[in-house]
Amino acid sequence: MARPKEVIDRKLAEKARIELEKIADHKLCQKLQAIVSSAEYPIKVVAEINGVGPDTIWRWITSFRQRGLEGLKDRPKGHRPPKLSEKQWQEVEGWLMESKDAKGNPIHWTLSDLQMHIARRFGVESGLTSLWYQVHRRGFRQKVPRPVHAKGDKEAQASFKKKRPR
Repeated sequence: MARPKEVIDRKLAEKARIELEKIADHKLCQKLQAIVSSAEYPIKVVAEINGVGPDTIWRWITSFRQRGLEGLKDRPKGHRPPKLSEKQWQEVEGWLMESKDAKGNPIHWTLSDLQMHIARRFGVESGLTSLWYQVHRRGFRQKVPRPVHAKGDKEAQASFKKKRPR
């Protein structure tokens, strides 16, 4: 009986891939191995094996040549700094908590109103979506009235509420 031609099956390869991902910096290992393999095999083959494009392999090689190991490490993806300072956000939170605007007038806040007041008070323009994320992140929720059925009988509902035993 002849030996099987396949040395590794899909199940074993998948198990090895899972173990590789457990290594703290497995992406760095993958990039280094791809660079080493590129010296012996065509970049197109190395790229196909690693599941990336040939341009990516070229980028890894260039980064390694210019900056060494640091060039292969993932750099932090920076986020745009907030347009309002923390002190300004505390003032806005005060407006929302008290349901009053900057002048002390009572108001029922909508995002559009809040956007307009922030622009007037601080001179900062912001989009509704980013404003919603900031307000939501600070623990505020939109006030929504209870749902009312279009064909509901208000008198019958009121009498039912009065008669309901407690």
